[in-house]
Amino acid sequence: MTTEPNDQLVQRPSGPSLRVRASRRSTLLLKLHHLGSSLGTLPTAEVSRKGDYDMPFLRRQLGPADIERMAVKRDMVGLIRALDDTRHGSSPELMQHALEAVISVGGPAVEPLIAALNGRSLSVRANAAVALGHIGDARAVKPLVAALRVEDDPYYLRQGAARALRMLRDPRAIEPLCDAAPMDAYVVVPVLEQFGDAGVTALLARLKSRDSSERRLAAYALQFLQIETNQARCLGLLIAALQDEDSSVRMNAADALHHSRVGGKAVEDALRAAYAAEQDLNTRLKMGAILNDYDEDHTSEASWS
Repeated sequence: MTTEPNDQLVQRPSGPSLRVRASRRSTLLLKLHHLGSSLGTLPTAEVSRKGDYDMPFLRRQLGPADIERMAVKRDMVGLIRALDDTRHGSSPELMQHALEAVISVGGPAVEPLIAALNGRSLSVRANAAVALGHIGDARAVKPLVAALRVEDDPYYLRQGAARALRMLRDPRAIEPLCDAAPMDAYVVVPVLEQFGDAGVTALLARLKSRDSSERRLAAYALQFLQIETNQARCLGLLIAALQDEDSSVRMNAADALHHSRVGGKAVEDALRAAYAAEQDLNTRLKMGAILNDYDEDHTSEASWS
């Protein structure tokens, strides 16, 4: 009986199994790493697409020529990977070059950059946010607002998103920025100021909230506001907050007034009155330390007069 080719049984391919080949590949990668370490340099060629990204010791260091080539081809996968600071030998010049190359792509880069906000590399996420701000496309506003709420990254992404929203100046970002202000106040509050009256008003409104936690966080964030530019509104609300029912609000309001160094005798008198009436020990200690600073200033002024 003859068997036609189509009737033949499917044979298992000869040679090592996939598991064996994967094991051999891993062994080869490790040998290359050890070889590079023994020579004082790491391998300069990308061994594999997946291995290059997943194994930091095998990431090929990029140079200006690589970035230029990717920019000409509009290779967004390569350019976004180039935003990873481990690919530049910690060179800020090359990182800036990569960022500028991504920004130069413009509109076509927006969607890939939005996707990169959810990547694994902290530097890629933060630099993608900054690039979106420079490109200035309104599609980036909602993803950047969502990035402000990311809790697994306490520094890079939220700050990159805040700076990007400052460049976009979209009013939809004001309330989310107010929410994020207590976490990264020294970055977020100046961003709110860039929105002008609307940004400052939104932050001050939190100081009048029925929620004591909102009032407490707003009073803390106001330490980083340039109060002299909004003196009348800010000082009035902060002085009123010295009488708040929540001791933490009172303490943070005293701190904000102290940091502002404006208001002169009116602020000092309000702080002294609040100190005299204060019942909470920690808040009283904080106010006492602030008043000691005022007393030292008066002593210094008297010695120079």
